Amino acid sequence: MPTPIDWADGGFKGMIGTPTVLIVTGPVDIHADAMVMELNRRNIPVLRFHPEDFPATTSISIEVREEVVTGEIRTEHHSALIEDIAVSWYRRPRAPQVSDAMAEGAREFSLIQAGHALRALYSALDTIWINSPDALRIAEVKTLQLARAASVGLATPATLLSNDPEAADRFRRSQSGQRCAAKAPRVEGSFYESEFRFPLTKIWNGGDADAVRLAPTIFQSYVSKATELRCVVIGELVFTARLDPPPGSIPVLDWREIPHEELRQEPYDLPMMVRDSLVTLVKSFHLDFASADLILTPDDEYVFIELNPNGQWLWLEFETQMPLVAAMGDLMEQRVRAFQAARQHLATN
Repeated sequence: MPTPIDWADGGFKGMIGTPTVLIVTGPVDIHADAMVMELNRRNIPVLRFHPEDFPATTSISIEVREEVVTGEIRTEHHSALIEDIAVSWYRRPRAPQVSDAMAEGAREFSLIQAGHALRALYSALDTIWINSPDALRIAEVKTLQLARAASVGLATPATLLSNDPEAADRFRRSQSGQRCAAKAPRVEGSFYESEFRFPLTKIWNGGDADAVRLAPTIFQSYVSKATELRCVVIGELVFTARLDPPPGSIPVLDWREIPHEELRQEPYDLPMMVRDSLVTLVKSFHLDFASADLILTPDDEYVFIELNPNGQWLWLEFETQMPLVAAMGDLMEQRVRAFQAARQHLATN
């Protein structure tokens, strides 16, 4: 008889040998919370794994006997065999952590080994990823996103990534009206002058040579906008919302400058050609899910700005009632059923 084990926060009990969804994330993640509840509702086993708890309170075992790889992930309260992981959703996990009380050399050694063990785990999983760490790493490259977006028929702005102030200024002067947008290649919050900030898109009028030299920057031709669009691609589906400032407010370059409670968000019907191009773009990176930012110009042209391969999306469901959680649940359930069918086929042949 198979041994029953608890698979998820939520009380669902599965059996060893049951295809399972692995969610790789952190303890505080409302997206993971929503999906655990959705998968439990569908009676799909799910194991939530927090790499920051590894190796302190979580264990990974991988056994190799000739070409056969087996193993187990065991948290404080739950466990799953790695050969039963049908779908893996790589959300936004933090790095492994160990006690600060450890000697510095021992602590560094432990973290290096833990990092290697995690890479071994992700490589050992014969799973369907949404999305794999390797695919995400490639898809995060903004310049590659733009080139691929153009190749699938999306309009894109002229772009320069550089830390050469002279090259940046030449690019700026080549733009219509010498208007040039500047943004960070990777949007990640950091502390600056004792305040936590996110680097937002700004108009760059030249100068700041030292800042450009020391922090490589993306420079783009300025795109006039009627509105900004946030598109969430889930499998073959694209959910789009338009993001507008409150009426009568001063126009902003980046919708993230608008206080959330003032941001107007409503569903938007994206043309089929643009939807199909976005799906093709996401698939070109071997992804099943991503968020994309587009600008709709006053001339009704859709301009691709960037892809967020692991972007946040639950807030759009809260604000617009678009069924994103259900769509992600459908995608995971389809992948679990495909895994299950493949396993049964192997067992009978």
